[in-house]
Amino acid sequence: MVIPFIKNNLTRIFLLVILIFIWFIDYKSKSTFTFCLYSIIIKKNCFACGTLRGLSAFLHLDFNTAFNLNKLNLLSIPVLGFVYISVWKNNRF
Repeated sequence: MVIPFIKNNLTRIFLLVILIFIWFIDYKSKSTFTFCLYSIIIKKNCFACGTLRGLSAFLHLDFNTAFNLNKLNLLSIPVLGFVYISVWKNNRF
């Protein structure tokens, strides 16, 4: 019974670390550095560009910036929130 308890807590700690990591992303930065292969190869923004910075803006309660960084954040943030909460409650990936 100890192993599931440890696994459940490790899952929650992992989810908290992800939120903390996203919190420290500088969403106000105008840097052009990206990990997106589509943007690097094609030299255009993909449909998901700005999503991570938008999540950071959302965590900082800057909703207008989150929407302006990527219009899909209006849809993706509630969906990701639902998935995050369901994983948190069920303790499984």
